[in-house]
Amino acid sequence: MNPEIRVIPILTVIEEDLVKTTNFKKPSYVGDPLNAVRIFNDKYVDELVLLDIGTNNKINYQLIREVAGECFMPLTYGGGINSVSDAEEIFKLGVEKISLNRLVFNDLEAVKEMIKEFGSSSIVLSIDIVKKEESYFAFDRLHNKLIDIEEFNDSISDLEFGEILVTSVDREGTLSGADFQLAKYFSSSELPVVYNGGISSNEDIITISEYDISGVAAGAFFVYLGPHRAVLIHDPKIRL
Repeated sequence: MNPEIRVIPILTVIEEDLVKTTNFKKPSYVGDPLNAVRIFNDKYVDELVLLDIGTNNKINYQLIREVAGECFMPLTYGGGINSVSDAEEIFKLGVEKISLNRLVFNDLEAVKEMIKEFGSSSIVLSIDIVKKEESYFAFDRLHNKLIDIEEFNDSISDLEFGEILVTSVDREGTLSGADFQLAKYFSSSELPVVYNGGISSNEDIITISEYDISGVAAGAFFVYLGPHRAVLIHDPKIRL
């Protein structure tokens, strides 16, 4: 067991609203992101991830500024980052790390520039994983296609990220339990790995902590309470 495994709430937003999705579809309004940050300031979490999943591809700098101002713990931001200047502005607002997803499939040169400019420890590789039969694929949202995970790994082998955020698309927002096979697969990575997707209980986190995984991230686990998925941002009282 990894007793130092990080527990990380993920806040997904569209414009000014905190939303939750299931399999990254049908976003539902669940509250105010700033209120969520204030609640997590007092809870047993190690850091926060803020992901803007809106489709307009514009960075909401004002929201980032407000969230960073409220957040008492390390903050990672992802969404709409396309250039070094985008990243620089975000870091100036008090964000510790940026998370890159679509850009990795679209402009590896821009990714390399960011790593060179800000250091690998500040750059998170975010991978959305889809399982087909018994095989795993990286989901390229920009081009709406699946890429064999080994082929994807080869394409980024010369990039030095600080860590990897791995999300199971099939489990995201479902509260159906983690994909332990996926967590185990990425546990062999040389980079720190944060697993996300389907977390439904403390037992899921404890099981993943038995692998060589740096952290566990979750969204619905922190937002919904009870079998009827009542919206209540809360502390699940995680104890390893």
